[in-house]
Amino acid sequence: MGDPNSIMLAIAKKHFISSKWANSTFESIKHLGNTSKGEIGESFISEYSQKLGFVVDEGDNRLGPYDLLINDNKVEVKTATEDISGSFQFNHLRLDYDYKFVICLGISPNELLFGIWSKADLATGAAGNLVSMGAGQNSSFKLTKRKDKLKPIVDLKSELDKFS
Repeated sequence: MGDPNSIMLAIAKKHFISSKWANSTFESIKHLGNTSKGEIGESFISEYSQKLGFVVDEGDNRLGPYDLLINDNKVEVKTATEDISGSFQFNHLRLDYDYKFVICLGISPNELLFGIWSKADLATGAAGNLVSMGAGQNSSFKLTKRKDKLKPIVDLKSELDKFS
């Protein structure tokens, strides 16, 4: 019979966060829970969009059908950190929620990236292949994006201008 602590540590070692995150700019974010990452992503998009000159309303309900109003457009914000293979998993995209477009914020070890797609682009597959988050379920989806399919955050203003 094995020592439970040793078994747990051996399993955890297999799931250790890739060394590419060690001493990186955004290492502290990688270690946060998904809810915290989501809150940070929403706050960042809100504040950065305001600094870029957009009118932003954060609303009063974090669990509503959209996250932000940017120039009166309902926006859903999804945040993901880069995985070992260089991709991002943007989880819990809902097509039954009331928003105009989604901003997917990708956090790499040393850079911020993003993609913006309309809800119609998500629904038609133009944004990429949506995968159900659960077997037999069709309300919550995942969108996987490789790093090279996202844009540097400095391009956010020109992309938001297209939707405003």
